[in-house]
Amino acid sequence: MFSRKLSLLFLLNSLAFQATGTLDCTLDDTIKGAILGAALGDALGRVTEFIETTEGIRARYGKNGVRSFKDFKKDDWVTHPISGKKIAAYTDDTVMARIVLEECIKTPVIATLHKDDIICSLAQRFIKLFGSDCYTHDPLFSVRAHGPTNMRSSDQLAEIEQSDGKIPHRTLTHQEIFIEGGCGSVMRAWPIGLLRPDVSILYLADEQSKLTHQHPMARAASCAIAAGIANILLQKQGGCTLSVENVVGAMVRAAEAFDQQELEFKTKASKKGIKGKQEDIEYDRLLTSDMISYAARVAYDKEKPEKILGTHNDKNEYHRSTEGFLLGWAADESVAAAVYIFLRHPDNLQAALQEAVNTPGDSDSIATLTGALIGAYSGWKAFEKTGFDYAALESLTELENLAQSTANTWRVQICQPLD
Repeated sequence: MFSRKLSLLFLLNSLAFQATGTLDCTLDDTIKGAILGAALGDALGRVTEFIETTEGIRARYGKNGVRSFKDFKKDDWVTHPISGKKIAAYTDDTVMARIVLEECIKTPVIATLHKDDIICSLAQRFIKLFGSDCYTHDPLFSVRAHGPTNMRSSDQLAEIEQSDGKIPHRTLTHQEIFIEGGCGSVMRAWPIGLLRPDVSILYLADEQSKLTHQHPMARAASCAIAAGIANILLQKQGGCTLSVENVVGAMVRAAEAFDQQELEFKTKASKKGIKGKQEDIEYDRLLTSDMISYAARVAYDKEKPEKILGTHNDKNEYHRSTEGFLLGWAADESVAAAVYIFLRHPDNLQAALQEAVNTPGDSDSIATLTGALIGAYSGWKAFEKTGFDYAALESLTELENLAQSTANTWRVQICQPLD
């Protein structure tokens, strides 16, 4: 259904050195699009996340659901405890994604030379975020809806003594790993795709997931979304014709590295490629790589969102939709749902976010990943031309500054020799 000729690693080999000297304004626009697109999707999806049906969303927000901040109800707005301003707050997804990106760009060549140091720093940041001083680190901690797996895992990390700069690894049983298949680590993995274009991004995406989510499914999805973002950036800066097929192909390849490990936990699964069916999702028969391929196929086949993303949030004992919807609570579903919407609206962030946030599943997470992919692919300037008023987005200035710092770091990194 789509070409896999240009995997992430192929692009790295063929474009890494071509990028030197070709940097232009698209770099800033791409990075800003990813960062603001993800945060915007997160903030819009926060207000619909726990509404169990699309019917319920429409009952509250009208037949078109949430399209912009103008559709927010009075109690959707959050008063910032310091500034006193009414803001469209984002969730734990953006809080943790910011932490990841901030740690990754501290030093121009840190992604290659100090990747283990990054993971150690992330562990410390997560421990502090969920520690006794959580409100010092995040005054809006209570409105974030932090996931229990992130919180529990960070508590476990706090109990592990770190020495000699070694990454703190939690020792878990098979059953303990089995329950760490949620999307909590995927939501913060996409910024890694904005880093120096070498294979360290896959290492970082995997290791940051293992801090809190050791299930191979979560690790595969984390690497997939980072690979997709990196692919977009490399295509643009390498002078290639921008192709959604190449983006999805890179994501599938990144996830395929975990196929065998996933089979140890997904005992009903087998390699299906693009032949996966909706009922396979219900019974957990698809590997993450095949889940992405399935999402691409149904997007190209123009299957409607109500069939693929669903109309209600009923789940079975494995937290899968009883009808095989991509609800997004599991790591593989979240990235697959984002791919489905990305392929439907690659150049229309506004339409994509509307589709993502008005779902009965993990709407903020789906919208976050969708916003990152399409924001990077189409750029922020194209979105600004729509006249969408995003001024109320939480920490807008800080996010814009982070985007500029990331772009500046990318420019420094690409001029450094690869290891």
